[in-house]
Amino acid sequence: MLFYLFILMQIYILDILSIFKDKEELLFPVLRHMQDSINAKNSNLKIKCIKRYLRKNKSKPIVVFWNGNTDKEIMERLDLGNYPMLEISSYDVINNHSFYLQLKNKKTKQVIVSEEIGHVEKKGI
Repeated sequence: MLFYLFILMQIYILDILSIFKDKEELLFPVLRHMQDSINAKNSNLKIKCIKRYLRKNKSKPIVVFWNGNTDKEIMERLDLGNYPMLEISSYDVINNHSFYLQLKNKKTKQVIVSEEIGHVEKKGI
C-alpha cells in the first residue's frame, strides 16, 4: 500500500512539473501552498466550515463562480446546491473579437449583465 501511494505521488509531481515547466516562478509557490495545506492543523475547507460560513450572520448568500461548472457540481455533491449561484465569465459572444464580461444565473443560464470589456485581434489559429 505504501509503495502504491509513493508511485501515485510521483505521478502527481510529474503532472505538476509538466504544467509549470515554462512558469518556474509559479511552481515553487504552488508547491509550498500545497505542502502547507497538507500540513495544516485547521479545518479551513471542510464541509462543516463551508456551511458555517454560508450561514454566517443569518444572511442569504449568493455563491459566485468564475467559469465554474465543476464548482457547481462540487457544491451539489456537498449538498450545498440550494444556494443561488451566479457565474462570471468572459466570452467573444458573436465571434467578432469583442469580449464581454457576463454574469449569468447558473441554474437558468439567463444572462443577467453583459458588458463589453475589449476588442482583441488574434493572428493565426
